[in-house]
Amino acid sequence: MTRSPDRQGNYWLEQVDNQPAAPARGSITADVVVVGGGIAGLSAARRLLDLGKDVVLLEADTCGSGATGKSSGFITPDSELELCNLIDRFGEDDAALLWRAAQTACVAMRADVEAWQLPCDRVDADSFWVARSASKIAAIECEHAAHQRLGLPSRLYRGGEVGDVLGGEGFAAGVRTPGTFGMNAFAYARGLQRQLVARGLRCFERSPVVEIGRNEVRTADALVRAGAIVLCLDRFAPELGIAARDTFHVQAFLTLTEPLDEATWRQIFPGPPLLVWDSDLVYQYFRRTGEGRLLLGGGRLLETYAAEHPHSKSFGKLERYARARFAALRDVRFTHAWGGLIGMSKDVLPIAGRSPAEPSHYLAMCGAGLPWSVLAGQCAAALAAGQEAPLARLFAPGRRYHWIDRFQWLLGKRITWALSYVFAKQIRRA
Repeated sequence: MTRSPDRQGNYWLEQVDNQPAAPARGSITADVVVVGGGIAGLSAARRLLDLGKDVVLLEADTCGSGATGKSSGFITPDSELELCNLIDRFGEDDAALLWRAAQTACVAMRADVEAWQLPCDRVDADSFWVARSASKIAAIECEHAAHQRLGLPSRLYRGGEVGDVLGGEGFAAGVRTPGTFGMNAFAYARGLQRQLVARGLRCFERSPVVEIGRNEVRTADALVRAGAIVLCLDRFAPELGIAARDTFHVQAFLTLTEPLDEATWRQIFPGPPLLVWDSDLVYQYFRRTGEGRLLLGGGRLLETYAAEHPHSKSFGKLERYARARFAALRDVRFTHAWGGLIGMSKDVLPIAGRSPAEPSHYLAMCGAGLPWSVLAGQCAAALAAGQEAPLARLFAPGRRYHWIDRFQWLLGKRITWALSYVFAKQIRRA
């Protein structure tokens, strides 16, 4: 099954009044220029303003309309990597540092939504990682034990206990962690942009960058000079010759049902709503939206590292998954479907810090998950302003990844990234 021609596109963008700012023109100077207006770029601009810098932001389209606005809006430290993965890779101390930083980003985003009274479709929901087979139960138990060792709250569900919080078929165990939520990330980004402009950010939209020099950035109609440049280009970085060897993309697909009645929701979530993802390598994930639709995401292995393809077979796979898991969804209509390419590093952590190639450039890209993109932007901004950034050694551009990295010249990007993802998810510390 391919995407139905009568299905609409990105639901999040439909919900927000999106009047773009004027494009950049002429000669402009600033302390720092931020290139890219997704969540990483906006977070970098925010940190720089906090540090008293004069900041210009250049966005190719409109802020938040790229990977940020195409995302599922899961606001959770869990992303491509669970806590156990981080411990296996970095040890308990650094894993705790990373996890608590991501938790802090989640808390800060929630505080923004509340302080600004932002209409962003927020739904408070605990995170719930579930095993799809008995062979995956050990991983769920490992994740719960890791939380317990580091003093982080979690609850383990086994067998029939899963049905108390998640209806449906085929879920063998689950680990639940609190303090998370879902939202329309595009609406959040637009709200953050408005707040920053009110604080003095000079934000120019529909201003794609065509050239980046040591201390200057060119668009078709403007030249911006600055002492430091923060590059939040994500998957577009290689097009401008930035971190080309270390940056690639993965493709994700999202589909959305019509609004469901409360009886149907009680069959999916017998208790409060949850942010759910399963244990498949190319995993499925789903949650409730503010107006009672089911948002479902995932993909197919053959398409994960392919170029963008709006008529993907992944949409059909997602629908079949939902109908097979939940009997109440067998006759439900799916009304929206969209895909997006997301920048990804080889170890699935963000790339953030001073560029090895140019000392006046600072990178903030490839955050797999919105809270991780916030951390990347904050890290790069702090370093650009001459401040310390505790996560910089773990996010550093040009860092050593693992043995697979040495064979990229032979394997090519797609195979290298696919093997690297398996390594990050399933292989013990290098």
